Amino acid sequence: MNLESIVINIKEGDHHAFMKVYDLYFHQLNVFIKRYVHSESISQDLTQDVFVKLWEKRAFLDRVSNFNSYIYRMAKNHTLDYLKKVSRLEIMPDDLLKEFKFSTNEVELFVTEQEYFKFLDNYMKTLPEKSRIIFNLCRDQEKSYDEVAEELKISKSTVKHHMVSTMKKLKEIYKIFLP
Repeated sequence: MNLESIVINIKEGDHHAFMKVYDLYFHQLNVFIKRYVHSESISQDLTQDVFVKLWEKRAFLDRVSNFNSYIYRMAKNHTLDYLKKVSRLEIMPDDLLKEFKFSTNEVELFVTEQEYFKFLDNYMKTLPEKSRIIFNLCRDQEKSYDEVAEELKISKSTVKHHMVSTMKKLKEIYKIFLP
């Protein structure tokens, strides 16, 4: 059975055909996504999400001319959406705390959490003023890059550059606290 006929069967609700595509693509998509997120557990979660979306949108598969491109585009878009959320730190603190390997000792948990936030706060003070302002507008005030660019009278690409640079540096901090 070729990929085209498998995709047609998925569109018709065939679970076995879906599992064939899952088996065929899961590892490849997981590796692809992991290049962006640098975390096995997060990449597996995002890959699972892609397959859930694929199943939910199976009725539209007849519009897809190249399934391989389609599923990779789904994976890329879903990953970029996740990274946008992370860049605003909308979900990062809770996710980070879940990823920490704490003992059950409440005091140790509190101390480690406090160390993390103190370290993060100290780091934020070392950022150039413009980067700090842009980061706070995007993260704390949840403004889009366009809104920040307009408010500060700078280009959207400048806002993006500062956010990407800051997030790269923050990744290094997270590596200290993540196992």
